[in-house]
Parts: sequence; C-alpha cells; structure tokens
Amino acid sequence: MTGGPDDPAALLAFDRDHVWHPYAPIPATTTPLVVRGAEGVRLHVTTPDGDELELVDAMSSWWSAIHGYRHPALVAAVTAQAQELSHVMFGGLTHRPAVELARRLVELTPAPLDAVFFADSGSVAVEVALKMALQHWRSLGRPAKRRLLTWRGGYHGDTLFAMSVCDPEGGMHALWTDVVPAQVFVGVPPAGFDAPLDDAFVAELRAAVAAHADELAAVVDQFERLTFDVITAHGGRVVKMIGDEVMFSVDSPRAAAEIALALVEGGRRDDQVSDLRVGLAYGPLIEREGDLYGPVVNLASRITAIAFPGTVLVDAGLREQLAGDARYVLRTMRPRYLKDIGRVGLWVLRRGGPPEDRFAARRQALREAVSARVEPGRHR
Repeated sequence: MTGGPDDPAALLAFDRDHVWHPYAPIPATTTPLVVRGAEGVRLHVTTPDGDELELVDAMSSWWSAIHGYRHPALVAAVTAQAQELSHVMFGGLTHRPAVELARRLVELTPAPLDAVFFADSGSVAVEVALKMALQHWRSLGRPAKRRLLTWRGGYHGDTLFAMSVCDPEGGMHALWTDVVPAQVFVGVPPAGFDAPLDDAFVAELRAAVAAHADELAAVVDQFERLTFDVITAHGGRVVKMIGDEVMFSVDSPRAAAEIALALVEGGRRDDQVSDLRVGLAYGPLIEREGDLYGPVVNLASRITAIAFPGTVLVDAGLREQLAGDARYVLRTMRPRYLKDIGRVGLWVLRRGGPPEDRFAARRQALREAVSARVEPGRHR
C-alpha cells in the first residue's frame, strides 16, 4: 500500500480488505466513495477514479444529520460538552444534559408519557420497546403473552428482534424468518393520514387481536370493548381513546364513581386486560368539536398517571361531592406534586358497605390465585 494516511487510494485499499460496510459483503463488490469533508447538505467526496465531487446528501446520513453538517450551534455544543464530560455509563449514574433532555422531551409528550428511556439507535429503541411489552406480562405471571401484532410492509430496524416485526415476506429480512420470533401480521393499512377510516381493515385488525389474545404481549381491542361498555352503561360519554388510554365525561359525580369502580373491577376479572388505574377530577369543561378542554382535563390525566394499578384516585372536588355517601369509602393520601399543576390532595375511592363485603372479591381472587399455584392440573 502506497501513499499517506489521507491518500484516497490507500484508504480504499485497506477498506476493501478490512472494513465491513452495512448491507454489503466483505470483500465488497462495489468500491465506496471517500468522504473528505461535509458542510450543510453537501458531501465532498473522491471517487475511486480520483475525481473530486460535491454531492447533496439527500437522505441526511440515514436520517441522523437532519440539521446538516458542521452546523455552528451543534459544533459548539459538542465541543463544550466534550470538554466537560464526553460520555459516562448510565447505569446508576445521571448528569445534567441527560436530565435536561428528558425534561424537554416530557414537555412535548402528553400524559402519561412522562418517562424517558435513552437508546443509541432506532433499532435499539425498537428492541427496548418490544422487551418492555414482554417484560410487562412476565411481571404479571403471563409469560405466554410473548408475540407482537403489526402490519405488513413495515421496516423497524436490522437487529434481531426488530427484524421480527418487519415485513416477513416482501421486506429485506425474509432470509431470517426461521430464526426470528414468529409474530402476527395483518395486511398493509390504507394509505394516507387523512384518509377515512377503513372498516374492513379495522375488522381485520380486531379479528387478529381476538384470535391471538392469549399470546399477544399487547391487547388494545379488549380494553376498548371493556371501557366503552362500562362507560356507556352508566350514562357516560367516551370522548376519545388513544392506545390503552380512554378519556370520558359524565354529568353525575356518583356516575363517575360507579364508572371508575366498575372499570377497575372489570379489569381485575378479565384475563386479557391488566389491572386498570383511573383518575377522576370534578369541575367545569369546555367542549369544542367533540373534544373537552380545561384544567380539569389535565388534572384527571395527571392523577391517572400516578395511580397504582387496580385503584381509583379522585381530586378534592369529587371527594367533596361524594362525602357522606355510604356507598363509597374515601381514604386520604398524602398530597402529591403534579407536573404543571402543583401540590394537590388526593383520595383513594373504594366501595362502601360492611368490610366483609368490600374485600370479599379480593379475598376470593387471592384464594383462586393460591389454588392455581398449588393444584398442578389447574390453569388460569
């Protein structure tokens, strides 16, 4: 090999024999371009023939340079951070830049999306999300719920588990279908964010979820049925559903209490739904184009985010409306600080009546759980 360390021919010679590029064999069948520098949207490259060209990087370096190269603000920020702390492991440690970034991200996302897990690439982020879904059910003693449902035509990365939710036939990972976990796929969804709802596709999606409910790590369909039926049966209105969250309104404080308690009780009985948590707030609302707005909406959302699974939390307004009603028990919690709201008083809502009536269902559930563990022939 001849030439200095920056000689394009010398670089390409070593690259050919020792550098393995993405989506390419080694040794490579094509010779790459040598990048000498970059600025803005342009790459300064040298071809294998020695020609020097200026090219527009239209794919932003696989979407990781969306602000362009050598952006003055980014260069200054990287330089300043490297002089203070370039990198440190995140296990058991934290630092100001990470906390500041997490704070800015949480400010952008709606409740209860208020926790940040940092990953170093898109594929790793998908791996983390899939593992979280599986770990949720394993923590609840339901390891059989280990498959994921998605639609065909998707691409989610090149790491092993991420490949399992990419298109199994038409994608670039068909070679690995007998290696990666077998997931559940429905057809390609209708194109266009503004396109009307396709009832046929919705029916296909619901049917697939129902058919694989016992093995899917995430079941949204059953949650929607349960919550919609309970809310409407007590005179409430479903305002909107987003994933595994539902926002509802009702005119009567007692009806709100009944809906919340029935939701928690229904989730406890349904093996396809994990324990539900409900937050209730009482106060005036503003309705616009079918949606609801006002401080009480944000308050209810924040309360729900901190409620323990299987519990109902209420604010001071609803507690005042229900006080003295023997049908309910309100247990005081210590005040909590809620983001963008401040310090608020909260109460756990439970059904009233004699103690033996209030806890009969819980004792029966515990007896069944113990029985299921000690009787080898019984499965739940």
